[in-house]
Amino acid sequence: MTILRAATLLGLGVLAALLLVAPGALSGFDGQSMFGVTRSIVEHWDVTVHDAVIGVPGLGGRYYSKFGPGQSLLAIPLYLFGRALEAVVPSWYRLELPGLVSSALPALAIACTAALLVLAAVELGATLRGALLLGIVYAVATPAGVYATLWFSEPLTACATLAAVYLLLRDQDRLTLWRPLLAGAATALAVCTRLESLLFVPPLLLYAVLPRRARLPRAATFALPLAVALAGLALYNAARFGSLLETGYSEGLGTAMRDTHPPHTLASLAEGLYGLLISPGKGLLEYAPVLLLAPLGAAMLWRWRRPELLLLLTVFALDLVAHANVLIRWVGGWSWGPRFLLPVLPLALLLLAPLLGTALTPRPPLPAAGEGGQSSGLRLRSHGKRPRWTGTGRSRSGASQPWADCGRLDSQSPSSSGSVGLLKGRVLRGALAALVVAGIVAQAPALVVYEPHTYIHYLQATVREAGHAVDVTTLEDDYINRPTWSPIIGSWQQLGRAGTWTAPGRVSPELLTRQNITVEPHTWWRLLSYQGVPTAPLAVACALLLALAISCIYGAFRVGGRWQEGQDRTGSARSRHRGTDGMRSSTPSPKTS
Repeated sequence: MTILRAATLLGLGVLAALLLVAPGALSGFDGQSMFGVTRSIVEHWDVTVHDAVIGVPGLGGRYYSKFGPGQSLLAIPLYLFGRALEAVVPSWYRLELPGLVSSALPALAIACTAALLVLAAVELGATLRGALLLGIVYAVATPAGVYATLWFSEPLTACATLAAVYLLLRDQDRLTLWRPLLAGAATALAVCTRLESLLFVPPLLLYAVLPRRARLPRAATFALPLAVALAGLALYNAARFGSLLETGYSEGLGTAMRDTHPPHTLASLAEGLYGLLISPGKGLLEYAPVLLLAPLGAAMLWRWRRPELLLLLTVFALDLVAHANVLIRWVGGWSWGPRFLLPVLPLALLLLAPLLGTALTPRPPLPAAGEGGQSSGLRLRSHGKRPRWTGTGRSRSGASQPWADCGRLDSQSPSSSGSVGLLKGRVLRGALAALVVAGIVAQAPALVVYEPHTYIHYLQATVREAGHAVDVTTLEDDYINRPTWSPIIGSWQQLGRAGTWTAPGRVSPELLTRQNITVEPHTWWRLLSYQGVPTAPLAVACALLLALAISCIYGAFRVGGRWQEGQDRTGSARSRHRGTDGMRSSTPSPKTS
């Protein structure tokens, strides 16, 4: 429960921090299309959208969203909450209030993912404080924080996918049927949000049935929610387009058709892999540089947690290849960083778990003669259970790991490898800190400037001033491949332009909100201030959110520190007890005459 309490506190702190930068309106075709379904369900009890810009033609001459219904359904409670607040806002803003409240859904998904990341990292060998650090890194040093301000479906897909992985990891120690059931439900949510999440089902199911006991019941409980979800999606498709298999992606504008029908060649695949991983404008390693250390953590997992490593790498590789010009064009439109890799970004970060605690070590060896034959590790194996190592140098059963300090990043004393091990730990800590800072620097301007639209408009204006024709596809290729046009650099340049901070002129409150006019910082409190809401209550609300974020994150690390101290005291007591027993067993008994 201590680990869960710390993870919950971190999630609340991350949520409070992200709500400070949450937008005041929904933007982009994807977000408006999915939110249009939410609005239609609540207001009209159907799933239509209002025009062809955000929908595709379907049955009865109506327009429907081509995106999965998962995010639209989860936004219904937020929409209803916004409706409940209409009595306290001016009449001309009441129609926009549900959208303002619903815009917090990606922030909720990112905060939940950060909490789940803490739990999963502890399962894979991180100390609790190291796992908490990993959750913060995910929120502020990767593109996840920026996507908390954009109404795409990837944050929710990432949360559901990580929930499924964590539940299956947790279940390996003590087999149950309810955890595979919940993991199947989480996977079903991911599929209902983004249909290509079906690719994750085979590796997840294979990992779920890895233990030999109760394989068929565990597989059935995992598959049951998926079967229900797929049947629901088929009926949803038939109601919109008259076909069980038609999702709407075969229809749409010319750019949409181009993106959903990329050329299937080796050169096209290589281009997609390059673009998603290392291209200047979209590469994952540019937007999340901390992943440069992932191979080190993967090497540790390969030695001691090979099935888990294969699960993480397989799911990541499936998502990477599927979006590298195989199922869809890799670019992901005008978006921040590699948007299509966001659902598996938490799984990539889990490869760092061994580096944020104790290096995973071999299972305790069988005791030799005279050392006792009932060690904790032996008892675990005799019951058919696998010991799961924590970041304390012990299994959850309490068995000591004699090489536990090797590679520990937070160790303050030399390990068994002497000064060399300590030097390696310091180098890794320094590299980790530098890469985290680089990631924060990369994301920081995009949390203030309304990305990606502000930079897009700036690029278009720059090209026009240079006398070149503005072609969206050409401009896209340029900013993807030209380092000087990278959105990271461009966003920092935007912060220095006076026009970025200029308040809109004679714009009515209705137009400011409904036409989504860009103001910086593009946040709910800035938009509300333009609507005539007094500054004092907005400042108080922001101060409360900031105080909540700081106190929750501080509390999480306090809990992590106390947990670590308790684990260390328990380990020291066990070590002293084993040492005393060993001395007693080695002392010869007095001879009797």
